[in-house]
Amino acid sequence: MSANATPAPRAPMVVTLGGGGAYALGFNMGIADGLRAGGIDTSGVPLMGTSGGAHSAVAIATGMTFDEVAAIWQPYVESSGAVWGKALPLADELYGSRAIPEGGSAAGVAIRLLGFKREALWAADHPLASIVAASSSIVPFVRPTKVGKRRYIDGGYRSNTSGDLAPDADVNLILAPFAFKSQGFVGRTAARHLAKEPGKWERRTGGRAIVVRPSDAIVAIEFKGIRAMSDTNLGRQIHGLAIEIGEQLAATLRRDHSEVATTLAI
Repeated sequence: MSANATPAPRAPMVVTLGGGGAYALGFNMGIADGLRAGGIDTSGVPLMGTSGGAHSAVAIATGMTFDEVAAIWQPYVESSGAVWGKALPLADELYGSRAIPEGGSAAGVAIRLLGFKREALWAADHPLASIVAASSSIVPFVRPTKVGKRRYIDGGYRSNTSGDLAPDADVNLILAPFAFKSQGFVGRTAARHLAKEPGKWERRTGGRAIVVRPSDAIVAIEFKGIRAMSDTNLGRQIHGLAIEIGEQLAATLRRDHSEVATTLAI
């Protein structure tokens, strides 16, 4: 198990959720909704996300829908024009009053400023809003977030997925909203990490890592700039397309990992 991962004992499945603002929110939550439609519920397994993936992880773990998140997220993005703002107010409005049901767990991967190392901040140890804010503090647009006595920035500066940090499990679903060179700078860097992280996790845990990439239809959706990436209207388009990927993934899991699928069956 990763040094930062607190869930125990070994889970049948862990889900690693990649970042990318509302783009990632739509992709990750669409996959989860598709899996659920296919009879597999991931809301109770360890969910570890980065940046927009941390939002996704906590939203899924607490039972929120994409539309519920978007209804709070979009007005905040539209009204926020300041550079060097804060990530905590949005995270607190979204998750401050929510709790993860017993048996579930979620984490946000953030970079600790001192040492610039990735850490998985788990909800068992920190408030939900804090782990999401720390993981999504995109410097220079957002200032670092303090959790306890430490300051953190967006985990995506080191890896968009951090699939190698996931806790031990039989299966690690690595949801990668950015996975191809054709997706620009984020896609190119994500592709490099995805070439290494799954194997590294498998060697450490003995489990099987499955990378879930966007479809051609999702990759074809054009957007420009960080403001566009934070637009939940874009995320909603991707969410609808990702549901189909999730449904296909559910069928694959029932075929290739029947014991895991049975454990998580609705």
